[in-house]
Amino acid sequence: MATNPATHPCRICGGPIDGSGPAVALAGANGFDGPAFVPFVNEAATLGTAGVEHIDCFVAAHGDRALAELLHAPKARAMGTA
Repeated sequence: MATNPATHPCRICGGPIDGSGPAVALAGANGFDGPAFVPFVNEAATLGTAGVEHIDCFVAAHGDRALAELLHAPKARAMGTA
């Protein structure tokens, strides 16, 4: 099956994720460690990710709290509390 270059497969369900939409990026290269919320999947490629997941799939696998922690982690790091 041909893959549209503007979409990326979800590592959980295998369904396409639109490159211009949000997702959760997984650990990869370039010093990027652990999952992170990315507002635009196409931009995640610069992080050297090991793949992306639909937000709904991430929540189903890890829970609402894990998503909340991802969304608030950058602010916590900036404030020096993480």
